[in-house]
Amino acid sequence: MPGYVSWHAFRNTLITILPVTALRLPLILSSAMMVEIVFDMPGMGESLLKALIGQDIPKILSIVLVSTVFVQVCLFIAELMAFLLHPKAGMNS
Repeated sequence: MPGYVSWHAFRNTLITILPVTALRLPLILSSAMMVEIVFDMPGMGESLLKALIGQDIPKILSIVLVSTVFVQVCLFIAELMAFLLHPKAGMNS
């Protein structure tokens, strides 16, 4: 019985934590790109900066597309998890 009670509490906690975390994902992604630029680390941030300086439009668009798709997929997964964890998700209203 203690395992069921702890899962119930954990599931109800995740319902509120997942959307907040998912909404912070774009900030985390853009902050990681800035850290790459500041500390001269190879990655998407450095590649984006070089593309912006060189006016390489296809590369800029591809990096923005990849970033946007990543964020959207993570938001979808967070919404799906919140729906599946909701206690009344399987019931008809």
